[in-house]
This record gives sequence, C-alpha cells and structure tokens, in this order.
Amino acid sequence: MTPPPPPPPPTPPPDRPTDDKFRYHAYDYQNSTPFTASPGQAQRQGREFFSLVQDLNALVRYGRWNQVPNITLTAVGAPVVRSPALGNVYTLALSFGNKTGLKDPPTVVFTGGIHACEWMGTEIPYLLAEYLIKHYPGPGQPLNPINRTIRDLVDTRRIHIVPMLNPEGNLASVFTPGAVAQLWRKNLRALPTTPDKWIDALTYEAPGTPDRTPNSPFRNVGLTASGAKARYDVPDYAPKPSDLLSYQTAELPNGKIGVDLNRNCTTMAWGMNTGLLSHQGDPSSDAYFGPESDSEAETRNIESFLLRNATPGLTTSIDYHSYGRFIIYSGEAANAGKLSGETIALGKVLFDLIRSEDGTAYELGTPLQTVAYEATGTLTDHVTQYHRAHAFAIELDPGGGLDNNKFFPPDTAIRRVFETNIRGALAAMAVPRPGTPNAMGSITAAGKRFAAWKVYGRGNLLPQP
Repeated sequence: MTPPPPPPPPTPPPDRPTDDKFRYHAYDYQNSTPFTASPGQAQRQGREFFSLVQDLNALVRYGRWNQVPNITLTAVGAPVVRSPALGNVYTLALSFGNKTGLKDPPTVVFTGGIHACEWMGTEIPYLLAEYLIKHYPGPGQPLNPINRTIRDLVDTRRIHIVPMLNPEGNLASVFTPGAVAQLWRKNLRALPTTPDKWIDALTYEAPGTPDRTPNSPFRNVGLTASGAKARYDVPDYAPKPSDLLSYQTAELPNGKIGVDLNRNCTTMAWGMNTGLLSHQGDPSSDAYFGPESDSEAETRNIESFLLRNATPGLTTSIDYHSYGRFIIYSGEAANAGKLSGETIALGKVLFDLIRSEDGTAYELGTPLQTVAYEATGTLTDHVTQYHRAHAFAIELDPGGGLDNNKFFPPDTAIRRVFETNIRGALAAMAVPRPGTPNAMGSITAAGKRFAAWKVYGRGNLLPQP
C-alpha cells in the first residue's frame, strides 16, 4: 500500500513587509483564528485586533514543526480572571531555545503590556517572538550569515517572552466602551469597600498574638476620627539608603478599582510615595502600589515564573511600555549606587541601536532623568535586585509630552516602532551573563554586530545578507 502523504505544515507566521499587515493584539476575542484580524470594533474607532492567544499557539505549532528547540506556551500561575465570553484568562509565557541543553543557560526575558492602555508595549515582545520563530532555520533550510545568527542565539539561550502581563486590563481597554476604559492603566482588582476591610488588607496578625501589625513599610493603620475611612502613614521615598524616612498620613477611599502592577513588585522601596501624597499611596491614583507587595495575581505570576524559570541564568530583561522614547535603568538600583558597569555599558549599546530610520534616538537614564519622576516597585527594579541581571524598561514611540491620544498610535505605526527596536532586542539577547570574563568586550561586540543589520523597510523580514 502507498503510505498516506505527510500532513501539511502548520500555517507559518505571515510576512509583514508593509504597514497594512500589522494590528494590535487583544488577549482574545470570540471566534478568533490565528493571524486573522477581528471584525472592526466600533467602541475602538473601528480598529481590528489580532488574538494573542491564537497567535501564540500558532507560533508554537509552527515552531515545533520547524524544530525550534524546546518551544512551549505556559499559562503562568492561577487564572487572572474568568471572562464570561472567553473563559479563564491567563498570563501567557512563550519559551524556547537552549538546543545545547545547558543546565543553566544564559536566559533572556522580554515582557510587555503591564499597563493596559499601552498597546504598543505588547506588540514589540510579540513581534520579537514571531521574528525569531519565523526565521529560525529549520532542517534543510539554507544558511546565510543573518539566519545563522538567529539560529545561534536561539540554540544557545533560553528565551522567555511574556507579551501581556495585564490581560484583564487589556480586555477592558480594548472592548469596554468609552474613552475612560480605553485609557485604563491598572488591573481590575476590586479594592476594599469598607474601612474595616482596608485595615484587614493593610495589616497582618503577628505570630502568637491577636495584634494587627501594619504591612511594611506602613505605620499607624487605623480609622479616621469619624470612622468613615481607614487611614495609614506612608513613607516618602528615600533615594539614598542613608536618608531618613519621613511619613505622611493618607486616607483610603472605599470601593476603588485597580492596582498599578508596575508599582506592586517586591523591591526594597515598595510601598513608598515618590511625589505628591496623591501618587503611589492613593488607591484613586493610576500609580497605586497596592496594599502589600505582590498583592496582585499578575505580579505574583511573573515573579514566580522568573524564580522558577530564569534563575540562576538570567542575563537580560526588557519590559516594554509606551510611550516616550526612553531606555530606563532601575531607579532604585541607580539611587543606591548599585547599578553595575556592565548594565550601564549595555544601556549605551541599546542607546546606539534603538533608533528610527531618520536617526531619532531614545533617551537613556533613570526614571527621574527620563520621565522626570521616581518610580519604585517596578518589574525592572525587581529583576535588578533579585536576579542581579541587566534590566531595562523601554518606553516606545511616540515621544513628546503627555497626551492621551499618543497611547494609541495608528496600526500603521507598529512596523516602524518594531524596526526601531529589533536590533536592540537582539543585542540584549547576545550579551553574556553579568560577571562573565570579558563581559564588557562581549557587550561592545554585540552592539557592533547588530549595528550592521539593515532593518528599515523590512517589517518582520530579515535584512538582506
């Protein structure tokens, strides 16, 4: 008997050489299919969206067929929420690489979408995953200097890409009608609705006693004189470890929604105000840090994922945001004098490589030097402190002052932003672990290698060899 023909290969990631091939991703939508845009969404100016769930699964199917090593898609931790239309909503991590089978390979992590309204922050890590998997030279494919570089990066490193750290917030920003919903930044966690519940959230029972102890670094958790609200004392951020903390009293409004996930990570300066009292310590604020560090499922998910999957080999982490055109180091580490020379050197490489076709560069520095305010409890701070890795937050295009409309560039802008950033991402993958012999030379060499790549006008296609 004649054997049956082999099954056809799975659908490959599409070529995207032109602006019209790009769309933003929603977490998912009903009746979605891979690499296919949704119907136009009237509540979002008729925009169409790709499904992140469908496209990540399609990348895994194609990657396995093309023998991308060790490719998996993981639902990280517990579901963030159960959507009536979509079922369980998870933080999704796409992982691949390390064909060489090292026990603790050099590991890189790219994340995005921690702020719901920053749609471009999801696109760049997703498109990086698509780029690496699409162009990995599988069996029988010819090799040239460009795709050999892709192969070598993937084969010798473990790569984790988590494009959407705030999937529940994304669903609200994309599908809930109204401009306020579109600009939603935090997650959708319901905060305490009564003063007593606030006190419970801000304290814990000391071991062996019935006494309630405030969550560090708070003090004097209790009720206002009228008893209508809870209140607490919150320290102001002390940039230098030797600075004495000063405290201010804040009242806690009942029934607010949401925590800023990029202020909720476990760091040395979590729980401190960084400006006016109405900033990180106020539940009404878009930058509210939460009742305790890691209070949110989303931050627990990414931190536990990093602990299980990225240690001890974590080399570099980039967390993508929008907007501003900034490359940002950990402010907490820089202020404490603990930003390594290697991280500073890699920052300069990123500054040289992350440029638009007309030469426009992103600013490089701490949060205070770039966005003009301190930020604590961020994912970048956490990775720098707990994993001792090179860690950056990159604020993508456009630049310029605060304008809510700039959070949502047209779909036709995505290609140019990706081309601006792809060389920096590849160089960040190529550097060795911190402390490796001749690490400085390797960082410089990675910058020079990818500076020669002619990426402009190529979309998700490789440069010509």
